[in-house]
Amino acid sequence: MGWLIGALIVGTAALAVAFALDRRAERRAEQPPETGDARLDQHRPTYVTAAEIARLEPPTEADPTPGVGYAINSATLWANPAVLAGARVVVVDGPVTKERELYPIHALREPVLLVAEQHSGEVSDAVTANAKALRRMLLVVSASAEVRAAIASATGANPLRPSDLQAGFVPDEWLGRAASVTARSGTVEISPD
Repeated sequence: MGWLIGALIVGTAALAVAFALDRRAERRAEQPPETGDARLDQHRPTYVTAAEIARLEPPTEADPTPGVGYAINSATLWANPAVLAGARVVVVDGPVTKERELYPIHALREPVLLVAEQHSGEVSDAVTANAKALRRMLLVVSASAEVRAAIASATGANPLRPSDLQAGFVPDEWLGRAASVTARSGTVEISPD
């Protein structure tokens, strides 16, 4: 008889824990409650899925600008040709792995070429979403240390560390300039300013 009472106590405790965890998961899945203040409610976050990004119309291509000057090869380019006129150049000595590292770069209003050691799928998705939804022209290229140094030298950019991007430290005078950046078939051509 004692084992039956013990089983009932353990079973009841397990059900209570399962119920509490289920309620917690439901509350996390719900939208935050509206405050009734329109100024606050209009800034509620909305999330875009990868499927929604894929359904967006691609940006219209700019008029092609002949690319002359410095050229590099890269295996990690956008699949579509890209032309950036009057681009700012950001060189990062290290990987760019988080979307939040792009925030200080998105504050720039000109087209941007970001050259880093490597970049993650999260960064690629963020670039695609911004190109399709906001028409933001940002080209992310992975390159070796030698190529990054050559690009920095040719465009006047000072290399940043990944921690600089994470801290939001992207001084304007550290950015390089390029008259045009043309990307096609794994090759990037940069015409320095």
